Amino acid sequence: EDAPLFFGAFRTYGGTEMQSNDVYTVYDTANVDTYYNPDIQSDCRIYLCDTGEIYEVINRPENINMRHQYMRFKVQKVGGKP
Repeated sequence: EDAPLFFGAFRTYGGTEMQSNDVYTVYDTANVDTYYNPDIQSDCRIYLCDTGEIYEVINRPENINMRHQYMRFKVQKVGGKP
């Protein structure tokens, strides 16, 4: 409830597909583009207000053009439920 609120573009592109040992798996991932916020780090989680889903940041957020104006990062859904 006291976490910071931010707005951004959330794009899933259908998730990330992997095949290992003849097992086909689709991970629920998404790309997030937003205004630069130094509080968003690779150990953060994102809560989607519309759906109630929780995603964790899986890479270090990219400071686009090193201008401290926009950032991009990838997230993966927490939990095994669709």
